[in-house]
Amino acid sequence: MAPSLVVTEALFIVGAFAMAVSVGENLAEFRHPRYWCKGVMTVREQVKIYVETLIISPLFSFGFWCNFAGAVGTSAILIIGLLMVAPMASAGLVILVVLDLVATFGWRIPLEIARRKVRVNHGQNRRSPSSQI
Repeated sequence: MAPSLVVTEALFIVGAFAMAVSVGENLAEFRHPRYWCKGVMTVREQVKIYVETLIISPLFSFGFWCNFAGAVGTSAILIIGLLMVAPMASAGLVILVVLDLVATFGWRIPLEIARRKVRVNHGQNRRSPSSQI
């Protein structure tokens, strides 16, 4: 069970790192510290554009799904492990881990729905007028 936990935690961390790198690449124009203040103001003004480009990027998608798999895997392994070791004594912990699992799905499902909508919108905007005839 421990090797599985290591793999799922690694997936979680790699996914979070990939999403962070994706954000960094999306905001690469503000790389130097002297541009950070300007960058914050620009990002505030154009947050929708930045978010839409970010959530459909391949690196963000890879990170999103790795992180999701790691979170679900870790929760499932902990639930199974707790129930195998001490089913009655670990009831409180199991409830806590199940709530974590619910929260994992609770914020990731709306994000995935938004990602699909943005992908569809970007696909429609890229079509040329001649291809729509």
